[in-house]
Amino acid sequence: MDAYLLVALGSAAGGLGRFWLASCFDGPPETGFYWGTLAVNLLGCLIIGAVAAASEALWVRHLIMVGVLGGFTTFSAFSLHTLRLVQAERWGTAAIYVLASVMLCLVAVWLGFTVLRALRVPAG
Repeated sequence: MDAYLLVALGSAAGGLGRFWLASCFDGPPETGFYWGTLAVNLLGCLIIGAVAAASEALWVRHLIMVGVLGGFTTFSAFSLHTLRLVQAERWGTAAIYVLASVMLCLVAVWLGFTVLRALRVPAG
């Protein structure tokens, strides 16, 4: 099967799974903690670790690792990459990768949110 089709099918399934699971656990933002998102990220990490260990088949990687987990969570890929750095005993690189990913992504989210909020036309 074509890699693009596998990724597309997997992404649709992953996105739906994320929406469903997160909505089962997440409350309003005022509650202060996104339990559903944490559950999604933890489950995604568990699955990508298991798939990486269990299969070298390219179609499985396209469907599950890129497609399903790409739609479900990209945190799983980040965690797998970090694990591979740790397994290679590249401790400094792993630490920099984690810190840079978290901090830069938070800045990027803030920047995107701030810029779009500033450009938004007031209702009315």
